[in-house]
Amino acid sequence: MKEVGLTRYQQKFYYGYVVVLMLAFSPFKGLAYLASFIFLVFFLSEKGVLLSVFFLRRLMVLIAVILGLYFLYSSLYPSIFNRPSFILTTVTYSSFYAFLFIDYSRLKSDLLFDKIAVFSRGIFFLEGCIGVVQAVNGFIVGGSFDISNGDRVEGTVHLPLPSELSFANPIFCANMLGLLVLLIAYYFKKGNTKKFFLLIPGILSIILASVLHQIALFIVALLGALILLPNVRMGKIKTGVLKKRLLWSVVIMLIPITLFLGKNVSGISKIPRDIITNEGEDGIPKAIVTLNALFEVPKEESAAVWVGLGPGQFSSRAALIMSGLYFGGPENPRALPFIEPNMNPLADKYVFDVLVLFSDVDYFGSSQKPFYSFLSIYTEFGVIGFSLLLLVVSSQILKGRRVIKQAKSRTSILAVLGVFVLTLFIFFLGVQVNYYEVVQAIFLSILIITLFKGQYQR
Repeated sequence: MKEVGLTRYQQKFYYGYVVVLMLAFSPFKGLAYLASFIFLVFFLSEKGVLLSVFFLRRLMVLIAVILGLYFLYSSLYPSIFNRPSFILTTVTYSSFYAFLFIDYSRLKSDLLFDKIAVFSRGIFFLEGCIGVVQAVNGFIVGGSFDISNGDRVEGTVHLPLPSELSFANPIFCANMLGLLVLLIAYYFKKGNTKKFFLLIPGILSIILASVLHQIALFIVALLGALILLPNVRMGKIKTGVLKKRLLWSVVIMLIPITLFLGKNVSGISKIPRDIITNEGEDGIPKAIVTLNALFEVPKEESAAVWVGLGPGQFSSRAALIMSGLYFGGPENPRALPFIEPNMNPLADKYVFDVLVLFSDVDYFGSSQKPFYSFLSIYTEFGVIGFSLLLLVVSSQILKGRRVIKQAKSRTSILAVLGVFVLTLFIFFLGVQVNYYEVVQAIFLSILIITLFKGQYQR
């Protein structure tokens, strides 16, 4: 039966998504950082939603978890616990609140899915064209699409042609990859791949942006999702046919990557070797801080192995911001307005001393930085926290596989595949820098995951 229209709940999700999409590609990073709160305030601002049992239960759970963590860590580490950093993590990790407060079952709608995909297609095409122009301009100036030319590809996150060099490039690429998953699912859902050519500018801009760690992790996530996807019939075709088409797409995508980014690709193999083999002042900050976290911190606080030091207490973005070194640098430490720079003593000793030591090295990229989400989760939540993260990711995969085996519609199968890809992609990003706390880079993809999950709810 054909849908008459969207429910009020679905309409608010659609308009909230549009706002988030605009903020994701916005040059106003401060505003974009609040995207999750802006979305939730708008989306939940109705009496029927705010007073619903669903919302109130989950709000109580969130408050209980935050208060429980506060009392746990302030009791465990009374002399070193940094309260402002702890409070700041409630903002930096806010992208994940959407999973808590959105009722997926109320998003089940082909019409909602199509409206969001059609709007996203226009943005993907526009941003792709802008990104290609930025890359071509860099080629004209520097004579190559390789090396650092990709830094210029920032879309409207930073529209001027010279590169901003302030993470706009990875933010642009992460959001474009999230949209790409949505649009691939949309085209296969419609059973019409002839209009795939409309995605070419966007795909080309992703390649030319040369954020190779994202591209590599995305391919790994896609391949992992295809392996985990059971072989079932999807309308007139089987998922096996879908897998072959997507695998060929990956192969085709590797051709321009090799052609345009040969030097960058060849340099990837050196990074793991340098991280593992170099030590001391000649080493890599990421390796030094990781070794400190694994072997030195437990000598001072044995409980840290199991429960960590607490949110915002070591290498998370909240800790970096509160230290003042993230914004102001070693020469002029600057925390948030009206707040003095402040840090956990163990973070000062084992993270920020390393950060200062290598502060004058300007050729280090994100692969060498002494902070990344996997490390932050381990050091601030311990083995237990990291195990819970693995459990959440695994549960999404297992649930998706159960859904597919019972699925009767093409949409639900493609939605599960979309959840697989984006969940694994966001998870794998934790190996690079503190992506879990960069709202502008991941919140759009998280909303897309919630949209996908809504399509296979009963």
